[in-house]
Amino acid sequence: MRLYYVRHGLTDWNIAGRLQGHRDIPLNQTGRAQAVHCGQILLDLFVREGLPAAHYDYVSSPLSRARDTMEIMRATLGLAPTGYGIEPRLTEISFGEWEGLTYPEVMLRDPDVVATREADK
Repeated sequence: MRLYYVRHGLTDWNIAGRLQGHRDIPLNQTGRAQAVHCGQILLDLFVREGLPAAHYDYVSSPLSRARDTMEIMRATLGLAPTGYGIEPRLTEISFGEWEGLTYPEVMLRDPDVVATREADK
């Protein structure tokens, strides 16, 4: 069995260094271009394997940044954009109250929690 894992494309919160977690932050223009590029890379891999893109199963996190990445990649592969499964277990981990903050902001806000985490991951 072969597994190809693709992370969602770039969001504005990625650029700002914000913890996204369960926040449904959309792809930005660069993220959409990255999704096209990932689709092209996958297509090349599939050609080398001698199998059509339709041979594989596709599954995404339910977050829109992941779904949009998947749909753009599938279109690039010549597949129907929406022909894939949704798996909630692929959702990014939650950062709770820290979502939307940068790591330096988290360190200022909760230095004891960060110190404890860093000491025992």
